[in-house]
Amino acid sequence: MRTAELLHLHQLLARTRIEFERRDIADESAFETYDSLNVDPVAAYATKDEHRAAVLALAAALATCADSVRSAQDRRPASSPRSRGTAHGESNG
Repeated sequence: MRTAELLHLHQLLARTRIEFERRDIADESAFETYDSLNVDPVAAYATKDEHRAAVLALAAALATCADSVRSAQDRRPASSPRSRGTAHGESNG
């Protein structure tokens, strides 16, 4: 991956982290490994390898958070028949 692409991916993942935190999908503790690397998405001083390590750590943390949300959704009781079937233009009645 080219450096510019890696930096762009890092920025996108960082924005996803902000959104996860805003929606209470994750808290700051989920990103301790990433934060310990001290590599910001716009850090011009950081090497490509440092950004690569940061991207991998951030992606892993986001995946863990997403998996925990999915697991929680899987444990919820099924929705009522009335609320199902409307996602693709089907009617409720």
